[in-house]
Amino acid sequence: MRDETKQDLTGLNTLGLVSHAAHYLRLESEQQLPMVTQWRQMAGGLIYVLGGGSNLILREHLSRPVLHNLLKGIRLIEETPEAFIVEAAGGEVWHDFVATCIRNGWYGLENLALIPGTVGRARYRISALMASRSWIGSTVYTPGI
Repeated sequence: MRDETKQDLTGLNTLGLVSHAAHYLRLESEQQLPMVTQWRQMAGGLIYVLGGGSNLILREHLSRPVLHNLLKGIRLIEETPEAFIVEAAGGEVWHDFVATCIRNGWYGLENLALIPGTVGRARYRISALMASRSWIGSTVYTPGI
């Protein structure tokens, strides 16, 4: 993990808004999580978490540090007669996650394809789009972040 200063975020948001972060970290491995916790504490506890950059309006200059979640991984945790319990890392592209579920026969998310963003951020838009979420749920595990 690199703490980059004066990172250009223009290419990391789908609106292409010119924006720069004073400090920027790429989270690419779970082994980095202890370092992220230390980095967050040094930053005073408040950081921005960037996913796919969709539906996001950034200021021109961000003084608060930006953590770019690029964690990847999708796996079937459990299959029951009623449900598939699937785990996805927050940096997975939401549409790719849905496509992987369909490809593996883990049905139930088909109507949620093409929603922009990553798994870690898309769930907020999905809950706003759905009248009832009784068949879909999510658990977010963020150790110490």
